[in-house]
Amino acid sequence: MHLRNAWKEQDITVEEGLEQLSALTAINIKVKNQILSKIPKPNLRCKKLLDLLEVRFPTYLPYVEFDKVTKINPPIRKKV
Repeated sequence: MHLRNAWKEQDITVEEGLEQLSALTAINIKVKNQILSKIPKPNLRCKKLLDLLEVRFPTYLPYVEFDKVTKINPPIRKKV
């Protein structure tokens, strides 16, 4: 509900807005023995959507390693 209200003047659905925001990335940079995650500036569309939500990102974040999880739906087996 919050996203829909924030983006109602943008003629965009919540799903479309989230799809736009999926373009946000982080770049890992190794400096000496430390790894930092740099957040590049978002494109204009993402910036507008984030501004409407009053979301601000720092330029750098501490690096946190995590396992990637991919959710795959197994095929449905029909009973014969």
